[in-house]
Amino acid sequence: MDLGLDGRVVAVAGAGIGIGRAVALEVARGGAAVVVGARDREALLEVTGAVRALGGQAGAAVGDLATDRGVNELARAAVETFGRLDGLVCCVGSTPLGDFSAVTDGQWQQAFEMKMLATIRAIRAARPHLALSGDGRVVVITGNASRVRFPFLLTSTVMNSGLESLVSSLAGQLAGDGIAINAVSPGPVDTRRYEGLVEAVAVHADLDPSSARRSIEASIPTGRINQPEEVARLVAYLVSPAAASVTGATYVIDGGQSC
Repeated sequence: MDLGLDGRVVAVAGAGIGIGRAVALEVARGGAAVVVGARDREALLEVTGAVRALGGQAGAAVGDLATDRGVNELARAAVETFGRLDGLVCCVGSTPLGDFSAVTDGQWQQAFEMKMLATIRAIRAARPHLALSGDGRVVVITGNASRVRFPFLLTSTVMNSGLESLVSSLAGQLAGDGIAINAVSPGPVDTRRYEGLVEAVAVHADLDPSSARRSIEASIPTGRINQPEEVARLVAYLVSPAAASVTGATYVIDGGQSC
Protein backbone atom coordinates (compact mmCIF):
# COMPACT_ATOMS: atom_id res chain seq x y z
CA MET A 1 0.00 0.00 0.00
CA ASP A 2 1.42 3.38 -1.02
CA LEU A 3 0.96 5.76 1.91
CA GLY A 4 2.17 8.79 -0.03
CA LEU A 5 5.26 9.34 2.13
CA ASP A 6 7.56 10.14 -0.80
CA GLY A 7 8.95 13.65 -0.47
CA ARG A 8 7.78 14.10 3.10
CA VAL A 9 10.00 14.78 6.11
CA VAL A 10 9.28 13.08 9.43
CA ALA A 11 10.98 13.80 12.75
CA VAL A 12 11.04 10.99 15.31
CA ALA A 13 11.67 12.02 18.91
CA GLY A 14 13.13 9.14 20.89
CA ALA A 15 14.40 7.19 17.89
CA GLY A 16 17.54 5.65 19.35
CA ILE A 17 16.02 2.30 20.30
CA GLY A 18 12.81 0.30 20.41
CA ILE A 19 9.61 1.64 18.89
CA GLY A 20 11.16 4.97 17.85
CA ARG A 21 13.93 3.24 15.91
CA ALA A 22 11.40 0.93 14.21
CA VAL A 23 9.26 3.94 13.24
CA ALA A 24 12.23 5.73 11.69
CA LEU A 25 13.02 2.71 9.54
CA GLU A 26 9.38 2.12 8.54
CA VAL A 27 8.70 5.67 7.36
CA ALA A 28 12.03 5.63 5.52
CA ARG A 29 10.94 2.45 3.71
CA GLY A 30 7.84 4.35 2.68
CA GLY A 31 9.96 7.06 1.06
CA ALA A 32 10.08 9.78 3.72
CA ALA A 33 13.24 11.55 4.77
CA VAL A 34 13.78 11.01 8.49
CA VAL A 35 15.29 13.15 11.23
CA VAL A 36 15.90 11.26 14.45
CA GLY A 37 16.42 12.66 17.91
CA ALA A 38 17.73 11.17 21.17
CA ARG A 39 20.47 11.67 23.76
CA ASP A 40 22.62 8.73 22.66
CA ARG A 41 24.86 9.80 19.78
CA GLU A 42 26.00 6.25 19.01
CA ALA A 43 22.44 4.98 18.83
CA LEU A 44 21.48 7.78 16.43
CA LEU A 45 24.49 7.03 14.23
CA GLU A 46 23.32 3.43 14.06
CA VAL A 47 19.75 4.42 13.16
CA THR A 48 20.76 6.94 10.48
CA GLY A 49 23.13 4.34 9.04
CA ALA A 50 20.32 1.79 8.91
CA VAL A 51 18.03 4.29 7.16
CA ARG A 52 20.69 5.06 4.57
CA ALA A 53 21.32 1.35 4.04
CA LEU A 54 17.66 1.16 2.97
CA GLY A 55 18.34 3.89 0.42
CA GLY A 56 16.66 6.55 2.55
CA GLN A 57 17.69 10.03 3.65
CA ALA A 58 18.41 10.70 7.30
CA GLY A 59 19.47 13.48 9.64
CA ALA A 60 19.98 13.51 13.38
CA ALA A 61 19.75 15.83 16.38
CA VAL A 62 21.57 14.75 19.53
CA GLY A 63 20.02 16.23 22.66
CA ASP A 64 17.87 15.82 25.72
CA LEU A 65 14.30 15.77 24.46
CA ALA A 66 13.03 16.58 27.93
CA THR A 67 14.30 20.14 27.42
CA ASP A 68 13.15 23.00 25.24
CA ARG A 69 16.57 23.10 23.63
CA GLY A 70 16.48 19.41 22.72
CA VAL A 71 13.10 19.46 21.00
CA ASN A 72 13.83 22.74 19.24
CA GLU A 73 17.04 21.25 17.88
CA LEU A 74 15.08 18.32 16.46
CA ALA A 75 12.62 20.58 14.60
CA ARG A 76 15.44 22.86 13.47
CA ALA A 77 17.50 19.92 12.18
CA ALA A 78 14.60 18.77 10.01
CA VAL A 79 14.10 22.19 8.44
CA GLU A 80 17.80 22.92 8.01
CA THR A 81 18.56 19.50 6.53
CA PHE A 82 15.53 18.95 4.31
CA GLY A 83 13.81 22.35 4.09
CA ARG A 84 10.52 21.33 5.68
CA LEU A 85 8.77 19.24 8.33
CA ASP A 86 5.63 17.26 7.59
CA GLY A 87 5.37 14.82 10.49
CA LEU A 88 6.36 14.43 14.11
CA VAL A 89 6.37 11.17 16.04
CA CYS A 90 6.77 11.53 19.82
CA CYS A 91 8.17 8.38 21.37
CA VAL A 92 9.79 9.95 24.40
CA GLY A 93 10.41 9.01 27.97
CA SER A 94 9.77 6.02 30.16
CA THR A 95 8.26 6.34 33.60
CA PRO A 96 9.42 4.82 36.91
CA LEU A 97 7.94 1.51 37.98
CA GLY A 98 6.39 1.16 41.42
CA ASP A 99 3.05 1.23 43.21
CA PHE A 100 1.57 4.30 44.88
CA SER A 101 3.36 3.90 48.20
CA ALA A 102 6.75 3.38 46.56
CA VAL A 103 6.84 6.22 44.01
CA THR A 104 8.50 9.36 45.37
CA ASP A 105 7.74 12.99 44.57
CA GLY A 106 10.94 13.09 42.56
CA GLN A 107 9.86 10.11 40.48
CA TRP A 108 6.45 11.67 39.80
CA GLN A 109 8.24 14.81 38.67
CA GLN A 110 10.55 12.74 36.47
CA ALA A 111 7.58 10.92 34.94
CA PHE A 112 5.86 14.20 34.13
CA GLU A 113 8.93 15.87 32.65
CA MET A 114 10.15 12.85 30.65
CA LYS A 115 6.79 11.78 29.24
CA MET A 116 4.17 14.51 29.35
CA LEU A 117 6.16 17.74 29.27
CA ALA A 118 8.66 16.41 26.71
CA THR A 119 5.77 15.57 24.36
CA ILE A 120 4.14 18.96 24.87
CA ARG A 121 7.42 20.71 24.13
CA ALA A 122 8.05 18.62 21.00
CA ILE A 123 4.60 19.41 19.59
CA ARG A 124 4.99 23.11 20.41
CA ALA A 125 8.39 23.26 18.69
CA ALA A 126 7.18 21.44 15.58
CA ARG A 127 3.81 23.15 15.19
CA PRO A 128 4.92 26.23 13.16
CA HIS A 129 6.81 24.02 10.69
CA LEU A 130 4.00 21.49 10.40
CA ALA A 131 1.57 24.33 9.74
CA LEU A 132 3.75 25.52 6.86
CA SER A 133 3.53 22.03 5.40
CA GLY A 134 -0.25 22.48 5.19
CA ASP A 135 -0.75 18.75 5.74
CA GLY A 136 1.07 18.05 8.98
CA ARG A 137 0.85 14.99 11.18
CA VAL A 138 1.62 14.32 14.83
CA VAL A 139 1.61 10.84 16.35
CA VAL A 140 2.10 10.38 20.10
CA ILE A 141 3.13 6.97 21.42
CA THR A 142 1.38 6.31 24.74
CA GLY A 143 0.77 2.82 26.13
CA ASN A 144 -2.11 0.65 27.24
CA ALA A 145 -1.32 1.19 30.93
CA SER A 146 -4.00 3.86 30.50
CA ARG A 147 -6.45 0.92 30.28
CA VAL A 148 -4.71 -2.07 31.89
CA ARG A 149 -4.26 -1.31 35.59
CA PHE A 150 -1.08 -2.89 36.91
CA PRO A 151 -0.41 -1.34 40.36
CA PHE A 152 3.31 -0.93 39.65
CA LEU A 153 2.60 0.93 36.40
CA LEU A 154 0.79 3.77 38.14
CA THR A 155 2.99 6.54 36.72
CA SER A 156 2.51 5.12 33.22
CA THR A 157 -1.25 4.91 33.77
CA VAL A 158 -1.44 8.57 34.75
CA MET A 159 0.92 9.95 32.09
CA ASN A 160 -0.47 7.87 29.22
CA SER A 161 -4.04 8.78 30.14
CA GLY A 162 -2.99 12.42 30.18
CA LEU A 163 -1.29 12.19 26.80
CA GLU A 164 -4.36 10.62 25.21
CA SER A 165 -6.47 13.44 26.65
CA LEU A 166 -3.94 15.93 25.28
CA VAL A 167 -4.29 14.41 21.80
CA SER A 168 -8.08 14.59 21.80
CA SER A 169 -7.99 18.13 23.22
CA LEU A 170 -5.49 19.42 20.67
CA ALA A 171 -7.15 17.87 17.62
CA GLY A 172 -9.57 20.74 17.08
CA GLN A 173 -6.95 23.44 17.66
CA LEU A 174 -4.37 21.91 15.34
CA ALA A 175 -6.89 21.21 12.59
CA GLY A 176 -6.97 24.94 11.92
CA ASP A 177 -3.27 24.70 11.04
CA GLY A 178 -3.85 21.72 8.75
CA ILE A 179 -2.34 19.35 11.33
CA ALA A 180 -3.81 16.00 12.36
CA ILE A 181 -2.83 14.47 15.69
CA ASN A 182 -3.39 10.94 16.95
CA ALA A 183 -2.11 8.58 19.62
CA VAL A 184 -0.92 4.99 19.36
CA SER A 185 -1.32 2.92 22.52
CA PRO A 186 0.67 -0.33 22.43
CA GLY A 187 0.52 -3.14 24.93
CA PRO A 188 3.75 -4.91 25.89
CA VAL A 189 6.33 -4.55 23.12
CA ASP A 190 9.49 -6.59 22.66
CA THR A 191 11.90 -3.83 23.69
CA ARG A 192 14.25 -3.08 26.57
CA ARG A 193 11.33 -1.53 28.47
CA TYR A 194 9.60 -4.92 28.43
CA GLU A 195 12.43 -6.42 30.46
CA GLY A 196 11.63 -3.94 33.23
CA LEU A 197 7.97 -4.93 33.09
CA VAL A 198 8.87 -8.62 33.39
CA GLU A 199 11.04 -7.86 36.41
CA ALA A 200 8.27 -5.82 38.05
CA VAL A 201 5.71 -8.60 37.52
CA ALA A 202 8.17 -11.14 38.92
CA VAL A 203 8.71 -9.11 42.08
CA HIS A 204 5.05 -8.18 42.55
CA ALA A 205 3.75 -11.73 42.04
CA ASP A 206 6.76 -13.55 43.55
CA LEU A 207 7.54 -15.35 40.29
CA ASP A 208 10.70 -16.27 38.47
CA PRO A 209 11.30 -14.28 35.22
CA SER A 210 10.15 -17.10 32.93
CA SER A 211 6.90 -17.48 34.83
CA ALA A 212 6.43 -13.70 34.83
CA ARG A 213 6.77 -13.65 31.03
CA ARG A 214 4.21 -16.42 30.70
CA SER A 215 1.88 -14.54 33.03
CA ILE A 216 2.06 -11.40 30.90
CA GLU A 217 1.50 -13.32 27.67
CA ALA A 218 -1.44 -15.17 29.23
CA SER A 219 -3.11 -11.80 29.90
CA ILE A 220 -3.09 -11.06 26.14
CA PRO A 221 -5.84 -12.83 24.14
CA THR A 222 -3.56 -13.31 21.14
CA GLY A 223 -0.95 -14.86 23.45
CA ARG A 224 1.95 -12.78 22.16
CA ILE A 225 3.55 -9.40 22.75
CA ASN A 226 3.92 -6.77 20.04
CA GLN A 227 7.00 -6.46 17.90
CA PRO A 228 8.25 -2.88 17.40
CA GLU A 229 7.77 -3.20 13.65
CA GLU A 230 4.05 -3.88 14.09
CA VAL A 231 3.59 -0.66 16.03
CA ALA A 232 5.74 1.18 13.49
CA ARG A 233 3.50 0.17 10.59
CA LEU A 234 0.47 1.68 12.32
CA VAL A 235 2.42 4.86 13.08
CA ALA A 236 3.58 5.12 9.45
CA TYR A 237 -0.04 5.11 8.32
CA LEU A 238 -1.07 7.79 10.81
CA VAL A 239 1.85 10.07 9.91
CA SER A 240 1.09 9.77 6.20
CA PRO A 241 -1.29 11.62 3.84
CA ALA A 242 -3.38 8.44 3.70
CA ALA A 243 -4.73 9.33 7.16
CA ALA A 244 -5.91 12.81 6.14
CA SER A 245 -9.29 12.55 7.87
CA VAL A 246 -8.09 10.82 11.03
CA THR A 247 -7.47 13.07 14.03
CA GLY A 248 -8.05 13.11 17.78
CA ALA A 249 -8.09 9.31 17.99
CA THR A 250 -6.20 6.76 20.05
CA TYR A 251 -5.35 3.50 18.31
CA VAL A 252 -4.86 0.55 20.66
CA ILE A 253 -2.50 -2.20 19.51
CA ASP A 254 -2.23 -4.69 22.35
CA GLY A 255 -3.51 -8.06 21.19
CA GLY A 256 -6.81 -7.45 22.99
CA GLN A 257 -5.19 -7.13 26.44
CA SER A 258 -7.18 -4.03 27.37
CA CYS A 259 -10.45 -5.74 26.44
